[in-house]
Amino acid sequence: MAIVYANGKSPGDVAERLRAMRTRAGQLAPVMKQATIEVQKMISDGFRSAVGPGGDRWAPNAPSTIRAKGSAKPNIDIATLKDSIAVAVIAAGQGISFGTNVPYAGPVQWGHTRSGKLKNTSYTNGVKREKGTAWTSTTVARAFLPFLRDGSLMQTGRALRVFGTITKMVASYISTGKLEDLDEETP
Repeated sequence: MAIVYANGKSPGDVAERLRAMRTRAGQLAPVMKQATIEVQKMISDGFRSAVGPGGDRWAPNAPSTIRAKGSAKPNIDIATLKDSIAVAVIAAGQGISFGTNVPYAGPVQWGHTRSGKLKNTSYTNGVKREKGTAWTSTTVARAFLPFLRDGSLMQTGRALRVFGTITKMVASYISTGKLEDLDEETP
């Protein structure tokens, strides 16, 4: 008596599909390229909407900041920070990286307070401040990259949706070999 398998269901057919999946799992560059586009869009949308990737609305600019830069839009002055964001495929398509080389990115992402003493006498808004006067400057945290201080990815807001969609897209690519659109739903 012979065993008859439906078309595409034999052990050999299944083994071939598993080999193809293993090959695709080692060659994720097409999927990762598509993922970089969506991550870049998520970050850019945050600057446009003044909402971080985790869903937190950015604090408004202080009145003194608005006077100094002529804009009430947080994190946008001449767009140096926004334009410095790089998203790229890494490690032969096994992942993506994103970040910036702007030196003040950390204090913007997580907030920062610094203080010191005036080196010279200064006048601010018509008020004289003597040399040696203590000062403090605080930068309010306005997260613009989708990771936390410990380096882990944000698991809230749009970041959660984008990374969840990327995960599904990778799984689909490995199993089917087809690239699917990353049309994640935006609330």
